[in-house]
Amino acid sequence: MEFLLKKGAGREILEAVRNARKRIIVVSPWISRRYAELLKKKRKNVELKIYTTDEGNPGLEEFKVKRISKDLALVSLVTLLLAVLSSFYNIKVSIFLIFLSLFIFFLSFRSRLPSWVKIVDGLHAKIYIIDDIIYLTSANLTHGGVSRNIEFVLKLPLE
Repeated sequence: MEFLLKKGAGREILEAVRNARKRIIVVSPWISRRYAELLKKKRKNVELKIYTTDEGNPGLEEFKVKRISKDLALVSLVTLLLAVLSSFYNIKVSIFLIFLSLFIFFLSFRSRLPSWVKIVDGLHAKIYIIDDIIYLTSANLTHGGVSRNIEFVLKLPLE
């Protein structure tokens, strides 16, 4: 067991993230973009799970994946086809259907969080499990938490 209480105490957690070989589990309400990018890169080599909040979290956007909903894209295409067919009978309905089709098409592009990122409303805890060590800390995964603030870190081996 090791206990740190000092400015930059979170650097030890950051170094452990960089050197992780098996797994990284992050429980932190705040993750900056910089550290979110690092976690995404590490995901290629280690098992990664993140529990965070979406309340103004700057790094959350880094985890989002843009996907197209095939069902909505198909509905958009069918609506556009109906717009073309209705143009022979009623131009106002046709124009409405064209705009509806475009609206549905743009809805089909969504940003979603991957399954390895979970949102926990009201989260305040900061826990990092990196390989076989658990870090209980006051430090968020931000520049302030890692480098600037006086934070505590309790480092415990997992058994």
